[in-house]
Amino acid sequence: MNPHKIWRRIERGNLDLSFVDFLRLAQAFGFQLDRIRGSHHILVHESAPVMLNLQAERRRAKRYQVRQLMAAVREHGLTLDE
Repeated sequence: MNPHKIWRRIERGNLDLSFVDFLRLAQAFGFQLDRIRGSHHILVHESAPVMLNLQAERRRAKRYQVRQLMAAVREHGLTLDE
C-alpha cells in the first residue's frame, strides 16, 4: 500500500496495519533497517536520534509501536519521501 495512504489511515485513528505496510511506512519516513535479531526489526534514522524496535504480532503491527512512530514523526518533523 502507498505510504501516504497508510499515514492518512493512521492519522484518522486506524492503527490496524499489516507489519509489512508498517515497515514500508517507517522506511518512507527515512528509517533504515539496521538489523534483525530474532523477530525484532531495529530501525534507525540517519538525521534524527531515534531508534525503533519493531516486532510483528500475528503479521500485524503492534498498535503501541504505531503510536511510537507517530510520536517520532511529530517530535522530529519527519516527512514522507516523495
